[in-house]
Amino acid sequence: MKIYSLKREIEEIRKEEIDFNKDVFYWLNLTPDELKKLNKHIFEFNPSTVDECESISQVAKVDFFDEYVFLVLNSLKYEKGIVAPDEFNIFLGRKYIITVSRHDVKIIKELEDELLNYKNSVVFSKGMSPSKILYYILDKLILNDYDIINKLENVADSLEIQIMKNPDKQFVHALLHLRHQVHTLRRCIAPLRYIGDNLLSNENGVIDCGSINYFHRINSKINKLIFSLESLVQYIVLVREAFEAEIANKTNELMKLFTIVAMFFSPLTLITGIYGMNFKIPELSWKYGYFYSLGLMAFVSLVLFIYFKRKKWL
Repeated sequence: MKIYSLKREIEEIRKEEIDFNKDVFYWLNLTPDELKKLNKHIFEFNPSTVDECESISQVAKVDFFDEYVFLVLNSLKYEKGIVAPDEFNIFLGRKYIITVSRHDVKIIKELEDELLNYKNSVVFSKGMSPSKILYYILDKLILNDYDIINKLENVADSLEIQIMKNPDKQFVHALLHLRHQVHTLRRCIAPLRYIGDNLLSNENGVIDCGSINYFHRINSKINKLIFSLESLVQYIVLVREAFEAEIANKTNELMKLFTIVAMFFSPLTLITGIYGMNFKIPELSWKYGYFYSLGLMAFVSLVLFIYFKRKKWL
């Protein structure tokens, strides 16, 4: 449990020191169990929202209550070729913001580092508020998602180059894996549009008027993020189509080879079939009939070879 008092100075405090009558606001970074304990003594959150902090694999969403806004968000990780959501929750009030997670979340750690070490931030240079901290978190989420989209695009680029060099069915598994990762990314990013629109509506007036302009920016960034995601989806479709086209071309080349081989051997099979019939054939009594038949087959093969070469089939 970490509790910070924020105004001009940032100070870590104990839970007993929280006083909403003071001209400060608070940031609490808690686990679900710690939230349950504090909710009994300090806050009066809806029990369903507290319970949701303990569940996993939820879709990102936002709910408005009389005195606070509740958000479910996913901080995405891309490790060892797998996109995995790292879920956390936010309670936003007029004088507090609470982040709840079962374990450390990268974005929350970055926020803590920036606040405590007084790193340069345009957002916080004009004063801090719970709404601005929420803006910071959403902005970092979007940047993180952009980074993952770029990494997946690089994977798709690499796959496309390998497919063009040597189309092989082993790339089917790589393409299916990539599509699955993009589906996970899409499932986590798509609800952000709904969150952005609802935060702008500010139904309960929790977001202060001075910060509402920041959420116009967030909405614009979310729309651009979704456009980038859709572009990635279309690109993967093109890579898959290129793979299918290359496999089809490879199959056609193989069928062409089989056809040419069959065309070479068909006349030879005809000749051997004729001379293999049980009838009196004049050539069988010739002294050089055997060599004649071999020469005929060689001549036919040569004619076919020259014909195929001129037609550029070989």
